[in-house]
Amino acid sequence: MALAPIIGQSGVAALYKRSLYLTLIDHPCLVTAYEGSLRPGEFEGLKTALSQQTPVEALAATISLLHTFHDLLIHLIGGSLFERLLRSVWDKSSSGDAAKDNAP
Repeated sequence: MALAPIIGQSGVAALYKRSLYLTLIDHPCLVTAYEGSLRPGEFEGLKTALSQQTPVEALAATISLLHTFHDLLIHLIGGSLFERLLRSVWDKSSSGDAAKDNAP
């Protein structure tokens, strides 16, 4: 993950957990994911929570969670660094290297 070298795996996990917490207000279906997000890189709770929703609700919760994560990240590291990180991920995905990137 491109973000872990900057804020650490535990930082990514904390950012994810905070994003879940803030998203719970509008999408209480994510409470299972929030309670299950104890370890860095643990997304099984999110997968389970979303799989129990209608496709429309799962999509709405996912979009809301991503927006919240995005906003928190920009406030944490700044827009310029965020853009550079995102560009590196996009460059890898367009070249097919994203699937090979297994860095923690």
